[in-house]
Amino acid sequence: MGWSGALQGNNPTNTITINQSASIQAIFGTSLNPTNIGNGTVSIHPAASVYPYGFNVQVSAIPSPGACLVQWRDAATGSQNPLNLTIATANATITGIFAPLPTSKVSLTVISDGGGYVIVNPSANIYLQGTTNVLTAVANSGQNFIGWSGDATNTTNVISVVMDKSKSITAHFSHNFSQKFMKTGANLQFSISGGVSGDSYQLLTSTNLSTWTPMATNVDFYEPVLFFDSIDKTVPYRFYKTVGQ
Repeated sequence: MGWSGALQGNNPTNTITINQSASIQAIFGTSLNPTNIGNGTVSIHPAASVYPYGFNVQVSAIPSPGACLVQWRDAATGSQNPLNLTIATANATITGIFAPLPTSKVSLTVISDGGGYVIVNPSANIYLQGTTNVLTAVANSGQNFIGWSGDATNTTNVISVVMDKSKSITAHFSHNFSQKFMKTGANLQFSISGGVSGDSYQLLTSTNLSTWTPMATNVDFYEPVLFFDSIDKTVPYRFYKTVGQ
């Protein structure tokens, strides 16, 4: 997936001059493929094409009206929904098996959007109608909880939900990131970190604040990523900005 430490980028072959002590880490990853059997779909948060080994994701089963999650298969077992899963198998598939809801039972679908996840207590695949659940939105480091949407509209991170019917609730979190820069020899070095995996951000440069030229695009903030730009002494000013795509 890429390098961290004294090497940056995702070229699998690199040359480094050892003129001081250095630490280098190679980051390897794999895909996680969601599938379904029956009337429903499976959502993975954060969404990405490749995840590093040991990365934690939250998997949500989204049943169609009148259906419920029966169990997980392949990369996970049980029927907890949402499910916290650690990526530990290459090219794994996680399958949600759906079936019609039993009489007097309801389902709860919880989806995370942005930099955070949700804890459901009690956590199950179906509930007896009238059960009260407590949902707690937990923001990742550097992120903020924004609010709930769907069958709950609130900005408090802890809410109680009465399951008088099947419900779908989404927790929204921020997509914050940080950018730093410093001069290194004949280059300016930019470091972008702290964003949400799966987000895409573009670094642009300008000499007049009117015309902006793309420098580089960064996807998936598993590790801080460095960008470099040669110092141009022929222009009096040079501006930079990072924008979400």
